Amino acid sequence: MISVDTRTFEIGILRMVGLDRLGVIGVLIAQALLYSIPGWILGIILGFVGNFVVMYILEDSSSVPLQKLMPVLSIVISTLIAFGISLIASILPIRQALSQNLHDSIDVTHTKASAIMVTIERAEALQKPWGLLLSGIILTGIGVGVYFFMPLAMLSMNMMMLSILFFILLTMILISLIMLALNVEFLLERLLAVAFLFWEARAVKTLAVKNLGAHRMRNRKTTLLFSISLAFIVFVNVMVSIALSMIDTMIYMERGCNLDVRGQPYGRGGGGTNSMVMSLLGMSSTRFNPTVKYIENPKAVEDILMKNDKFKDKVLTISWATHKLETIYPSASRTQVANQGRSHAFYHQIVGVSPNILEGANHNYVQMGKGKKTSDDVIRQLYTHSFEGFSAVLSNGLRNEMGADLGQVFMVNIVPFSSVTGGGGLLESMAEFLENSLSRRNLTTSSYMKALPFINMPSATLSLSDDPDVPVSIPTYLQLLPDGYGDYENIKYEHMFVKLKKGVTREEEVEMYDELRSYRQDPEDDQSRLGVWSYQNVLKFIQQAGDIINIAFMAITILVMILCFFSLMSSMHTNVMEQQKEIGIMRALGLTAFQLLRVYVEEAFILVITAAFMGLVVGMLVGYMLISQMSSLQGLPVPFFFPWELALIMIAMAVVTSILSAAQPAYSVMRKSIVTVMKSA
Repeated sequence: MISVDTRTFEIGILRMVGLDRLGVIGVLIAQALLYSIPGWILGIILGFVGNFVVMYILEDSSSVPLQKLMPVLSIVISTLIAFGISLIASILPIRQALSQNLHDSIDVTHTKASAIMVTIERAEALQKPWGLLLSGIILTGIGVGVYFFMPLAMLSMNMMMLSILFFILLTMILISLIMLALNVEFLLERLLAVAFLFWEARAVKTLAVKNLGAHRMRNRKTTLLFSISLAFIVFVNVMVSIALSMIDTMIYMERGCNLDVRGQPYGRGGGGTNSMVMSLLGMSSTRFNPTVKYIENPKAVEDILMKNDKFKDKVLTISWATHKLETIYPSASRTQVANQGRSHAFYHQIVGVSPNILEGANHNYVQMGKGKKTSDDVIRQLYTHSFEGFSAVLSNGLRNEMGADLGQVFMVNIVPFSSVTGGGGLLESMAEFLENSLSRRNLTTSSYMKALPFINMPSATLSLSDDPDVPVSIPTYLQLLPDGYGDYENIKYEHMFVKLKKGVTREEEVEMYDELRSYRQDPEDDQSRLGVWSYQNVLKFIQQAGDIINIAFMAITILVMILCFFSLMSSMHTNVMEQQKEIGIMRALGLTAFQLLRVYVEEAFILVITAAFMGLVVGMLVGYMLISQMSSLQGLPVPFFFPWELALIMIAMAVVTSILSAAQPAYSVMRKSIVTVMKSA
């Protein structure tokens, strides 16, 4: 496009001496290919060298043999992209070259820039909008293809096809929102000029804004290049950063504490009887594990911190949670929650919790679906007389599935695992299923929760593979066990949760972690050590990953803006060369060379900062839209994230690229005398 703008007179002369339309097309396509072929050759060479070096370093550090030569498919794809982009980029210049009037092409005495263009055409002479029609056909084809291939990919579990469709849809969403934002581009340019150029003289700032209007059509390609590229980078950065924050949230939701102490080291213990085989067969599995370990002496473990003068003042609360009821039940069984009419039944995991388990918890992660608002939290209510008999906290997903209300009575059935599998087949009726119950109790709902720390609470719906937790009080938990097992001496605690006070440093938490890990339940058995999980240890890895990702995105942003800089440089060179006469007139009227230099530098700056702002807003908008859908399914809050580092880099790079792109062509004109400029124009 820039070549067509600068070589208008040359193309006009060629047309005068007999070059036809096909000749003009051939000249422009040949020029585009001559630009791309050297770049393609250099890129392939650098790709081979870079791939060999990177693979060699990774192989040396990981001791894993890696392929050091570039795959043939990568070369083919890069070749298609290199030449495809060159040909596609030639479409608009060809259309502009063929649409130019021959008289205007060879007219060198009048400027080609025009802030306002008015065209009058007869209705019968109007050309068919082939470009618009072709775009409509392509978009219609993409839409039909998505409606056909998306269900096909999901039904066939073709992740590759699903990823390609997702990438296509995402790219189209970003491009369409950027195109929509172009409608307010002129307004953003004025607002950002006021915000960033508040120090500038009014005359210089006004000229820069007016230049943007006069060069809008030429600058639009550069604006699209900057904004679409930066929108995609911001989108991925927002998605990854919020995802890391949500991983942090999910870890907190899973534990709900600073230190989690178990009766056995992490990584040991199991998923119950035949859990892997049963899950592969698509059948219900039990968590029954007669050899599971637990905290044998809770008081001794608690005293490790509370009897230590160094640690006791730093502990906020210590709370407890038992094993899942299925795990320690005397025989293999399954736990089911059903309504009184027995029309809906879902497997659940009953766990006993101490009344202070939510004390000191982050209230952002305690989300109620429906319940009584009292001074006590939802777990402590289980230890009060607000509800008669057995009471429990159930998930909001169960409430949605059953259309249940607060205070509704459910049935808790504990059935033999053999009745669930039926020797390989399911029971034919619910009545027969209930007849085999080892224990059956009525359970009153105290509240429905969307999210609780440590407790698995589906917020929207239940799935076949999802066993939600049912937190109950310790007395209720013991009463669900058979006679002879439900006494306080036999409570099998799986977790001791330690919440620390604010201000406790990471080093102090690590010291507590080491002290707890050194404890042995059996002094003569080294395998009897406790399993200890530390939130700070996990948070350290998340923060390191976040830092690496931020550095990578900052480097990518700089690289993308450097690549876009070449388009900006070409646009600004043409803008300056095209307005040489106007520059001479304004210098004759009294504007200094430095003021005119600032006009073009500020024009380039406003152009880049406006494109960056549109890309930033669109990228954040799409990122939040997708991440909010993902988080709503898990009942997790979506934290606000603004990419400050990327925004500052965009501003800094906008300053650098605007100076480098506009200063040189503007200075080459300013250093000439006014008479020379007027003559050359």
